[in-house]
Amino acid sequence: MKSTNTSTWKRLDLYGPIFIMAAAFLWTLDALARTNLENYFKPIQIVLVEHLIINLILVTQFTYLRKLKQFNAKEWGALLFIGIGGSAIATIAITEAYFTGSIIVAVLLQQTQPIIAIGLAHIILKERLPSEYFIWATFAIMGVFLIYFPFMTNFTNDITKVPQFIASGDVIKHSAAFFWALLAAFFWGGSTVFGRYLLEHSPKKISYREMTVFRFFVAFIFLIVLNITFLLLNPNLMPTIPTKMEIIQLIVGSFLFIALFPGLISLILYYYGLKSTHATISTICELFYPLSAFVLIPLFIQQQIFEIQIAGGILLIIASTILSIRYAQFKTQLIVEGTTSPIISS
Repeated sequence: MKSTNTSTWKRLDLYGPIFIMAAAFLWTLDALARTNLENYFKPIQIVLVEHLIINLILVTQFTYLRKLKQFNAKEWGALLFIGIGGSAIATIAITEAYFTGSIIVAVLLQQTQPIIAIGLAHIILKERLPSEYFIWATFAIMGVFLIYFPFMTNFTNDITKVPQFIASGDVIKHSAAFFWALLAAFFWGGSTVFGRYLLEHSPKKISYREMTVFRFFVAFIFLIVLNITFLLLNPNLMPTIPTKMEIIQLIVGSFLFIALFPGLISLILYYYGLKSTHATISTICELFYPLSAFVLIPLFIQQQIFEIQIAGGILLIIASTILSIRYAQFKTQLIVEGTTSPIISS
């Protein structure tokens, strides 16, 4: 019986890319489910309930929390960045981006994560950069600028409107969704780097299962404090509770969906697929996220996106994908040469 189970898991390992694409597909569905909650809850409240559900599911795994007593200062710093930044703040930021702007634009801007992660890995983990990093990073920045350009022209794409936009001082007001999306990308990209540290470079070398429990638990504690603080400062932030049963069912279903599928199951699928998939292939599989967004989002939500933003998105995707592939090849070469230790793909 044991050998049968082993062979089954080995066969499943062959489908690593499919698991990664399934995770990417769930990331797209996350945006659709979150918009069902927009009229009733603030983003910080949505993310709190989401993490509450996930922690209730993981409660049987809380025995891992005892290991936190053994963490040193660097490990705690990395974990706090992942839990507070990568799980709590990043999820709040992407929810804000969905609610205040174009979902597709927010999805496109997540393609900056490889650029951020590779750069931070160089700064924090002292990993060598591939020689062409700055070339492709420049192209990626150009893509981000094209995505941002309509904001600078008050959504007219008239370049003569740019000085007026700058002089008006409304940069933050008109660009909130853009900056929220980039903030999410920064924390998710940074969490990749700090996750590598905890998984591969720290003295503890924790497992993915432990990382999942630690991440969601730390985020949940932070979100409780954050929500209480915001409510004390502004009691008007209390959620709007509907009375119609069909609306209540929609809200409950949406919360369960975003917690279970894009939140927890997608993470399990992604990490399971990643362990048997070469980094180069996984990078290509992750493109299923923006591609499925381009197909699904317009079917359910009418949001305007400009041609120049599509062009910028294509440029950003090409630059980040090529850089990710080259980075994976570069790291593999270093490992073969024995000049570095294996790391987990971003």
